[in-house]
Amino acid sequence: MTTWEVRASIRTEARPHPAVLTALRRSLRTHPGADVVPVTGGVGVRLLAPAPTPAAAYAQAVAVLATDVLPVLDPAALQDLQVQPVSGGPAAEHPRAA
Repeated sequence: MTTWEVRASIRTEARPHPAVLTALRRSLRTHPGADVVPVTGGVGVRLLAPAPTPAAAYAQAVAVLATDVLPVLDPAALQDLQVQPVSGGPAAEHPRAA
């Protein structure tokens, strides 16, 4: 099992109110390493996903975004989702990490 950092960019119709960001952080408490930050045009979300492959980490992240993040920001659109090995972690040696 390796750890992958997943970063999502989510476009919102309006700049999220600080209370919305607080609610998102609260809903992501059960996901270690999760963070939410306001970015131009929306919200950035960072998750740490322990998974055997980058594809499995991607699937975990999509599930979290679909159940815990996007409903809070509705209407919103997932713009980008990137999966990278955690720097210095065992995933850096993973053959699919490149």
